[in-house]
Amino acid sequence: MSMKLNAFLFSLLSVMGLTGLTACSNYTFVDAQTLGDAAPDSLADAGPELESSPEGDQSDAGVSDAVVGDASDGEDGYSVPTKLRVFITSMQWDGNLGGITGADAKCEAAALSGKLGSAGKWMAWISTSTNSPALRFQHGSVPYVLVDGTTEVASDWAHLTGGFALEHLIDQDEFGQSPSFGGQYPGYVMTSTNDMGMPSLQEGACLDYTSDSVSVTTTAGYYLSQSTQGWTLDSEFYCNDVAALYCFEQF
Repeated sequence: MSMKLNAFLFSLLSVMGLTGLTACSNYTFVDAQTLGDAAPDSLADAGPELESSPEGDQSDAGVSDAVVGDASDGEDGYSVPTKLRVFITSMQWDGNLGGITGADAKCEAAALSGKLGSAGKWMAWISTSTNSPALRFQHGSVPYVLVDGTTEVASDWAHLTGGFALEHLIDQDEFGQSPSFGGQYPGYVMTSTNDMGMPSLQEGACLDYTSDSVSVTTTAGYYLSQSTQGWTLDSEFYCNDVAALYCFEQF
């Protein structure tokens, strides 16, 4: 066995704390004194040469050293909004909205038509037997405004649902225009929701907004009202007639 191999094995045993041994199995080793100058000058003499890392590489190569921004600091392209928008739809529908999912889809389609942003950020202000705005909306601490971006409806979620009158009518549609409605109840908006954002189901909510039967009803708000309850809970509405929706931006 060559001196270099002996030296390498000796180095290995040194790491293992076995330098006092002079023999092991069929191999013979020399002690440190005998090894003397025969020891390799570097690890490169005792084994294959290791490739050096390119300049600037770190031990965690492949992991960026940039600070990853959270969902609120703008570092990843997202910033917490300073306002949340609300509008009344320019279109009307009967009570068969396809449930909450269908109502949300109608709000998203309207927002896209009005160039108000991407889908997935808009929800309809309606309640069913299992859900409501208070349960599923994000409760904003920023003002709720019309789509003009300046007209304030409520200063935050607490004022929207805390028993206060609206600061302004929700009287702009997705295009920023005053709506023009038909039907038997042209000023009404399907909601089945009280001023706290909770369900008001005395009238049945159009069987969770899956029915357009003349024998089924829901409760509706009146968009020309700013009163504490009037805007969201004004009167009975028959599900075979047509009404608009309130749509609220989420963040």
